[in-house]
Amino acid sequence: MLERGTGTILVSSGAGSGPVIAPQVANVQIATCGMRNRVLNLHAALSGTGVYAAHVAIAAFIGQGGHDSQPQTIADAYWRLHTGRTEPELVIRDLPDDYLDRGLADKFVEP
Repeated sequence: MLERGTGTILVSSGAGSGPVIAPQVANVQIATCGMRNRVLNLHAALSGTGVYAAHVAIAAFIGQGGHDSQPQTIADAYWRLHTGRTEPELVIRDLPDDYLDRGLADKFVEP
């Protein structure tokens, strides 16, 4: 990509990689936050080279929520990232309001 002077790298993870705190998946968030940080740094390092890198953080049950969690909406967002080539990160948020209250261990829920 660097030799050609063009290319796009889009890396996806759950939004627990940084933009959203979700204690029930904290173990995997350790790895994904490192990946997110690497992609954000790669975005900065590639500035001016013609190669674009961005992170997509998905806080949604794909296909099960509102408009923002629908597959076509998400695909369109990826396309906008690829063609716009400016933002280092896109956060897709379409979780139920009570998401963090569901499925948490007792130690994360106030009595």
